[in-house]
Amino acid sequence: MIKKRIRIISLIAAFFLLFSAIVGETGLLKAMAAGKIGTAVVTATTKLYTAKTGKKTAGTVAEGTKVDIYQKAASRWQVKKGSKYYWIDNLYLYDLATKTPKASDRVGEGVSTRTATVYTQPTTQSSVVKVLKTGIVRNLYAQSGNWYQIYTNGAYGWVRVDGFDYTKSVSRGRLMRIRTTEKTQAYYGPGYDFQKSVVIPADAPVNVYKISGSWALVYRSGKYLWVVNNDNREYAISYDLRGGVNSPDNTSYYTTKTITVLKAPTRSGYLFEGW
Repeated sequence: MIKKRIRIISLIAAFFLLFSAIVGETGLLKAMAAGKIGTAVVTATTKLYTAKTGKKTAGTVAEGTKVDIYQKAASRWQVKKGSKYYWIDNLYLYDLATKTPKASDRVGEGVSTRTATVYTQPTTQSSVVKVLKTGIVRNLYAQSGNWYQIYTNGAYGWVRVDGFDYTKSVSRGRLMRIRTTEKTQAYYGPGYDFQKSVVIPADAPVNVYKISGSWALVYRSGKYLWVVNNDNREYAISYDLRGGVNSPDNTSYYTTKTITVLKAPTRSGYLFEGW
């Protein structure tokens, strides 16, 4: 009887260790221990990943879906969908507990390009704040997936990117002007799951304002858009200093994968306003 009990206890212990190893590898136990930390809405149909890093996926999740948050990593959040736990790129998630922005959080302004509905949250399942007529200019505060956060009618709300153009940028100088080497699809955000915008033709001049990983923010067709930055060829830089002295730190060439911000030249009696 004693040996039988010992054997049963040993089997239970072995099973528990095996279960812990398997489930712990997926992050499930850690998530269960941490518990739910919030709720988010999916702001663009996107992939479900099996881990916080890597490319292995387990299907997609539709825009507008609400999910519980269990962990927040640098670029992905762990969420629960059904009875399982997955990871989603946080570019396409909006934490519903996010604090209301301040006036100083303004990142620019935009204009409605058609009759556009503004919602309290970045989902059509939330309440309507206001319906904008075409041509209405409003301050812009954030972007999540296919949605912009704006201020209108005395409140903050969300409008879809296909009805509102991000037309002006503050505190963001032009890095450089380049030409596309091939026909390029532009997106409303730095990722393939963002909504598509215009196609930029080959050999088109575009201004580059920001580099984020493998994506570049450019200005095209009267709006700020993102294009994938996969051209690593070298380009010569020619400086028109007009009597000024160039910074010794400025390079004589650049690649679109290793862009650095150019420093200001100097000239006595003059103030440099930008390249």
